[in-house]
Amino acid sequence: MLLTGDSLESVVLQAALLSNRKDGHKWKGLMHLLWEVGLRGYGAVVDDLHNLGTRAAQLMAERRFPGFDKRARPEIGVFVLTGEAASRDASDPDFLRGAVVPALVAELRRIGQSGLKSVIVFRSESGRVVPRILLQSPSAPAIVAKLYPHVSKATDW
Repeated sequence: MLLTGDSLESVVLQAALLSNRKDGHKWKGLMHLLWEVGLRGYGAVVDDLHNLGTRAAQLMAERRFPGFDKRARPEIGVFVLTGEAASRDASDPDFLRGAVVPALVAELRRIGQSGLKSVIVFRSESGRVVPRILLQSPSAPAIVAKLYPHVSKATDW
C-alpha cells in the first residue's frame, strides 16, 4: 500500500476501532505501511485525560519493528484522541497545545532525541480520524509534513 494521507488515516482508524485491544496488534497496519517507506512507526490511543502521559510513554517505547533487525524506538508516532479526550479537543481550542502537546513533549524530553522525530495527533470523530497537529523535531523525515501540509505544526522539542 502506498503511503498517502488516506492510507495513513485508514490504518489509524482501524487501530482506533480496535482500541480496546491491549496488545500491539492494532498497530501492525501502521507499522507495515511505514516500513514500506523505510520508517519505524507506532501509535497510541488515549480516551481518558488521566492517561496522557502513560500513552505518550507507550508511543515512544523501544520495540521490534517488521523489516528491521534490532529493537528501536519509532521514528513516526501516531496519537489518537478518542472518547473523553476527543470530546475535550472538540470543545476546547486550547486542549491540544495546553495538554496533549505538553504531555508528548515531556515524554520526548525524558527519553532524549533517540528515536521519535514526528508525532501526528488525530481526533476520532464520526467514524473517521481527523489530523489535528503535527509535532516535529528538526531532524524529522519530511514525508509526514508533506502528507499534511495544512495541519498545525509544533516544534516545541
